[in-house]
Amino acid sequence: MLYPISTKIYSLIKGIGFWILLLFMQGCGPYKNVEFKSIDSFTVTSFKGSLVTLEGQALFHNPNNMSVKLSEANIDVFMDGGKVAKLEPIGKIKIKSNHDFTIPVRATIDLSESDTISGLLSMLSNKSKNLEFKGYIVLKSLLITKKVEINYNLPMKF
Repeated sequence: MLYPISTKIYSLIKGIGFWILLLFMQGCGPYKNVEFKSIDSFTVTSFKGSLVTLEGQALFHNPNNMSVKLSEANIDVFMDGGKVAKLEPIGKIKIKSNHDFTIPVRATIDLSESDTISGLLSMLSNKSKNLEFKGYIVLKSLLITKKVEINYNLPMKF
């Protein structure tokens, strides 16, 4: 036998549902892509054998009304068309809404690879080079997963 829900409990459930729906709708508007701004502040943190490790900061802007978490990053660094490094985020990153944020990144350069050696040697011969950062990051919120493409050129002077 089914028992009818009292009107007070029913009103309470409706009220809670209304506020949850209102909160959900406020955070969900059209999702805008997170903007990649720059990469800077690289320092050499280790030099072991043929591996050189650099750490720096990648600067982004989140134009959305919701906070997200960085769940994946896959960014390769190219010089003169050859891959010279791969960027990896350091630690877990929480990104506030409507906010500029930095992601600490680590780049490992393998000096034994031919593309890396030719790229580093060409740096010595010229006064300026262009580093290309290509790849993507994956951002997640409660209900949304978004892949953001990265394609950034950084002029370097040596």
